Amino acid sequence: MRACDGCNKCCEGWVSGSALGKDFWPGRPCHYKTGSGCAVYDDRPHDPCQTFHCGWLQFEQIPIWMKPNECGVIVVPRQKKNEHYLDFIEAGERMNPRVLSWLLNAFACGHLRNIRWQLDGGWNYAGSTEFIEIVQEEQKHVPV
Repeated sequence: MRACDGCNKCCEGWVSGSALGKDFWPGRPCHYKTGSGCAVYDDRPHDPCQTFHCGWLQFEQIPIWMKPNECGVIVVPRQKKNEHYLDFIEAGERMNPRVLSWLLNAFACGHLRNIRWQLDGGWNYAGSTEFIEIVQEEQKHVPV
C-alpha cells in the first residue's frame, strides 16, 4: 500500500483550504506546515486535512514515479454534477514532459475517463462529452 512517506505537497499551498482557521491557497502554504511535516498532525482538522484524497495514493494506475513530491504534480479526484474526473495540479513547477506524456497516453489508452490538467497555470481538459460541456459552461462564468 502506498503512503505519504515525507510527501506533503498538499500542504505546500498548491491546493486551497483552511486548517484551524488559517487559510492556504496556491502561493501560500498551510500555516502549520513545518520543514519536517505538520505541527498539528495529531490534532489536524478532519476537513480538509484528514479527508484530503490524494489520487496518487488512491489509484494504482498512476505510476509510483508520479508521487507528488517527486514529480511536482498533485492528483486530486473530483466530481462536477455526475461526472468524476482527476485534476493534475502543477505544484511549484511547470508540469514535466514525462508526466504530461504519461497523462495523455494513459487517457488515450482508456485508463482515465475525464481529466483536467494544469500546464503553465492554465487548465486543459479531455473526457466525455458531458464532462467537456460542464467544464466549458463553467469557464463561461469565470471572470477574465
